[in-house]
Amino acid sequence: MSNSIKHNDSFLSSVGNVFPPPSFMSFPRAVFFVGPGIIRYLSIKSSSLIRGIQLFGSFPTQLSDVDDFSDEIRTTIKVVVGDFLARKGHKHSTLIFPEKDVYLFRVFLPKMKHSEIRSAVELRIEENIPVSAADVVFEFDIVHETERGILVAVSAVPRRSLDRLVANVSDSGLLVVAVETEARALARTFTGNGLSSSLIIFIGETDTVCVVASCGVALFSSTISLSSVLFRKALSETFSISLEKADQFRDESVSAGHMSDSVVVAKLAPEIKILRDELSKIIEYWSVHAQAEGVPPVEKIILSGSNSSLPSFVQHVAAGFKIPVEVGNVWSMVAEQGGIIDISKTQSLDYAVLIGALIKR
Repeated sequence: MSNSIKHNDSFLSSVGNVFPPPSFMSFPRAVFFVGPGIIRYLSIKSSSLIRGIQLFGSFPTQLSDVDDFSDEIRTTIKVVVGDFLARKGHKHSTLIFPEKDVYLFRVFLPKMKHSEIRSAVELRIEENIPVSAADVVFEFDIVHETERGILVAVSAVPRRSLDRLVANVSDSGLLVVAVETEARALARTFTGNGLSSSLIIFIGETDTVCVVASCGVALFSSTISLSSVLFRKALSETFSISLEKADQFRDESVSAGHMSDSVVVAKLAPEIKILRDELSKIIEYWSVHAQAEGVPPVEKIILSGSNSSLPSFVQHVAAGFKIPVEVGNVWSMVAEQGGIIDISKTQSLDYAVLIGALIKR
């Protein structure tokens, strides 16, 4: 089973016949997220040294949707990618597809050869999502296999949106050799071979992704409106600083341990309530389905994204839950090897998705 959504006979026809990649480039060392509000990238020195980060960075964009690529946005992508390549970033890249446009579902199949699973899943696409099988590209992970059959988790993305995203990124000079989703990548960042499920929260630039994951497999996902944009605005208003300096101010204050962030978090009370309500619904939903599907219940909530480092935010999210709530460690599934360039723990939380895309399952 591959780690990412790669080319099959009907994949990315508009981009050309560039898949599957040859074996020497089958594991890209660069990852790009080009999504609403931001471009984020990460490049490592060697595929065996995930912690040996070569380059990382981000750049704001006016992109609001993966189907909305104006000339201005195309120019921004070319500038960011051009700078990345000029700094010796790796040309062959994995591309992250935004989770809000992904269909993630599970399907139970009868016992069969693993080589037959893809065809079986394709026949079940239209039973589970409101899109025809011909209009999506999908990948799957085996959750577990018993005498009764095989449970698989399927991630499907709209073919037209994926074609458009890959074409626009490829036009900038990158060679996209694989595509990954946010939920699948987050599952590999924060869950290993344990016997429990975790509820992973990633606060992104324009939304928050919620993922139930176990053993490196994403089982369920949803998105809500809590975003880094809202945190930035609250920081700016509370401490009378510009929006542009809000992230730097937060990082320095959290690192020094002297931020009084309760007022910031209080300004976000309505959004945090929406998050808590969503988490409660997911945990309740999962408690019902976990037993029926033979998968572990949620035993922990993991927070990621740089704004999850605010102490008062963690406390507000944790209030009322009977399971642990903690800020994630993006290196927890990565061997202690290689050197890390100057990236703080707070900053690293923004790269949780990209790091997961580099971890082999």
